[in-house]
Amino acid sequence: MRSWPKRCSLLFLTAAVGNCLLIRSLWDRRKCMYAFLMHLSIADLVVAVFQVLPQLVWDITEIFLGLDTLCRAVTYLQLVGMLASSYTLLVMIMDRFQAVCYPMVTFQKRRTFWNGATCTSWAMSLLLSLPQVFI
Repeated sequence: MRSWPKRCSLLFLTAAVGNCLLIRSLWDRRKCMYAFLMHLSIADLVVAVFQVLPQLVWDITEIFLGLDTLCRAVTYLQLVGMLASSYTLLVMIMDRFQAVCYPMVTFQKRRTFWNGATCTSWAMSLLLSLPQVFI
């Protein structure tokens, strides 16, 4: 076995276990920053499962074992994970900017796990990844 699949499997295990532990530790907390961290962790878990794991399987088997629809679904979810991670970071940055520059406005709003900004970031990543299905 070459060293690349070993490194890739170690990377996948580290990312999957680390993100699952972070999600578990943040599960009951209701503060805004914890919600953003949980969404970022979920997006990173999507990246680990749909980018690192298929690449690991592909490197071990040396061919893609799946139908055309599976290939399209995997490439779509690969792009969803990357965009969701980036957009979640962008939303977190915007929220922290608002919290620092306009602190009284931030505390007047009630923040939940599924606020408008996080829903928008996930919706944009799901929508903007659709062209990947047809390429």
